[in-house]
Amino acid sequence: MTICKNCGNAIKWFRDTKNDKWIPLEPNCDLEYEKPEDADMDELAQWRHKCNKTGVLKCNKGCGAEIYFDPNNKPPSGKLIPMEVATHENHTCTARSSYSKIKELQDEFGEDMNYHL
Repeated sequence: MTICKNCGNAIKWFRDTKNDKWIPLEPNCDLEYEKPEDADMDELAQWRHKCNKTGVLKCNKGCGAEIYFDPNNKPPSGKLIPMEVATHENHTCTARSSYSKIKELQDEFGEDMNYHL
């Protein structure tokens, strides 16, 4: 067993061989499978570790979702990808597209103009 870097609680790990990811589980999870590829992902989702929100940030791109950064969740570029606290999946900001358009307009016409989402 290992310790969650965000909340300090014990966790177990399960390797999702289909997606080549490690999934943190609650320490009292007693699910076992002959082969990892036979795992019931819906059943595993019920045992997924839920942090007590230490190290949690709010998205600053406009949506305000609670996010965190997992050092094991990064592409080959090495840039950390924000993950949502609620789902433990990669964060896809709902406000990002609007935010990007506004930034483009501000770059083109000047930052002193008032733009609202």
